[in-house]
This record gives sequence, structure tokens and C-alpha cells, in this order.
Amino acid sequence: MKALSRPRNPRLAVTASLVIVGAQLTYLLSLALNVAAGFPMPPVAATRTIASLSVIASAPAFLLLAWCLRGTRRNAIGDLSIVTAAAFAVISVLNRAVQLVVLSIVPVQTARSLDLYVTYSLGQDAEMLAWGLLFGATGLLVARAMSVSEVEAWPVRLLAASGVMALIAGLVYGAAVIGSLPEWVGGIGIAAGGAAWALLWPLSAALYASAMWHTHQGSTKFRKRPPRAPHRILG
Repeated sequence: MKALSRPRNPRLAVTASLVIVGAQLTYLLSLALNVAAGFPMPPVAATRTIASLSVIASAPAFLLLAWCLRGTRRNAIGDLSIVTAAAFAVISVLNRAVQLVVLSIVPVQTARSLDLYVTYSLGQDAEMLAWGLLFGATGLLVARAMSVSEVEAWPVRLLAASGVMALIAGLVYGAAVIGSLPEWVGGIGIAAGGAAWALLWPLSAALYASAMWHTHQGSTKFRKRPPRAPHRILG
């Protein structure tokens, strides 16, 4: 079985993948806190804060991973993955920064229009644009970059699946904004998005980091620098 394609910087790719895993585990912790509080909606303050911080970490890490996997040769898919990943990261981080900072200082009516937990608000629109359409497109493009030499790898399968499911969530949300949909359709969209972001994506990142570590640990980019020999004192 062929190895996964070598990223331009294996150590950086592994670091980005591990940040994604850690951030998504933190996100799951924030959901657990909300469940323990009785699962109110909008969520409790701790859940909102921790979830936003996890996004601020994971979204740029996905952009970094896309950059690492673009390869040494420029190509249309690699370049497009950088564009979609950058748009995803910018919109995600800005929207979460608004949730953490802006909502507490603007008038109530303005805050409601920017709150991502208010149905069909600007904040929720931005969240679903980022985590639905842009994340989904980036997932598929990055998976393609990962599968240049190995189309059967589990990290590739899981990331591609998360991309498809995120796109489903984004399209369902967009259809709901344009016109009414049955509740079961919206439920499918929510379930697809949740599985994509909270389960398949971090699992793919964990498996990819493990594969890269075992494949390239002999590389000079993974080796620690040997300690310098002590200087002799002459005289």
C-alpha cells in the first residue's frame, strides 16, 4: 500500500492536525457542559465561550493544513483549497470574535441579529456559510490533496465524508432560509453537520497525524537537532 502524499512540511502538518483534534475535543467538552446544565438553548455562557475559543484555534489550523498539503507544485485544486480554507478561517474566527466581544457591548436588538444561536440571524448565516459550504468544500479539496498517492487511506475517506456531510448541512440551511422545510429535513441537516464537525473531522485529523508521524519520523524535519559538543577550554 502506498504511503500518504508527503506534505511540504510534515511536522507542521502534524501540528495543525493535532490542534484540530485538541480543539474539537474541547468543543465536545463545551457541549457536555451544556448537557449537564439541562441543554438550554441558547447554551450556557461557559459553552458559548469554550466553543468559540475552540473554533478560533481549529479554523486557522485547517488553513495551515491545507497550505501544507498544497504540495510543491502549484495546481488548481491546491490553490482553490487555500482560497476556501482562508475564507472559512476568516469568517469562522470573525464570527466567534463577535460572539465573545461584540455581543456584550452592542444594543440588545443588534446583539440578537448577530447572535449565532438566534434562528436565521446574521451570526447564524455566517456560521453556516463557514461550517457548511466553505468547510465542506475545503474538506473535499484537502482530501483530494491528501489522496494524491493513496486514495484508500482512512484519513482521506473520513475527511471527504465530513466535507460531503457539511455541504449537506449548509445546503439544507440555505434551503430553509429561502423557504420552509419539514422539520425532519432540518434534523437531517443538523445531524449531518454535527457528525462532520465533531466526529469525522477530528478523527480524520488524528489518523492523519498518526500516519504522517510514522511515515516521516525518519525525516530530518522530524528529527531533533543533536546537542552541540561542549567547547573545550584551551590553555
